Amino acid sequence: MQWQPSLAAGANGALFASWYDGREVNGGADLNCTAGLSTQNCYRRWGRISTDNGVTWQADDMVGRALSPLAAQPQPNTQPMYQGDYDYHSTDNNTTIGGWTDGRVIISGQSQQDVFVNRVPLVTIPCTPGWSAGGVMPSVSVRNAGVFFPADSNFYAMGGRSADTAGNEFTHPFKYNTATNIWGTQAATYPDAQVNNMACGVLTDAGTPYIYCV
Repeated sequence: MQWQPSLAAGANGALFASWYDGREVNGGADLNCTAGLSTQNCYRRWGRISTDNGVTWQADDMVGRALSPLAAQPQPNTQPMYQGDYDYHSTDNNTTIGGWTDGRVIISGQSQQDVFVNRVPLVTIPCTPGWSAGGVMPSVSVRNAGVFFPADSNFYAMGGRSADTAGNEFTHPFKYNTATNIWGTQAATYPDAQVNNMACGVLTDAGTPYIYCV
């Protein structure tokens, strides 16, 4: 179910359409949500962009960052259960700015209607010099900690496992060579097998940079 759309026009034929959308719950069918029930997610704000006056449209995507229950409005002198009657978006050059209401904030056990705002760019930003496939890692891996090491301008995958079960811990770091697009296994050995879910960073000791993991 979709309702309460909003349409904004930007420069050079750019358009942004947004709406409330229930596709993520109950198979997209009307859930007949209970107002104020904080445990029952109902909808999210979605939108999509056209850069050619609506001739073609990009794939629709999430605008709101959270699924929301149907908000109640328990304050006195406020109309209950109004949702999005006056939502609208505006544009500032190639950016659209707009608000909507949802009930993700829980107050006194009820989903509270609050206003949220997002900024959406209406232009396609080119990737320069471009994208290309990365090299193949030495092993299928999970729970690695990625670190960029400025001293040699390469990336390192620290710790992790070859499968998401104990006993599959890696014993050596992996290095991605940014010049050759090749991954390799380093000779260094971890001091123990406690390498799952580490946090890693670069620290300098006496002028020498090291990768530290905890």
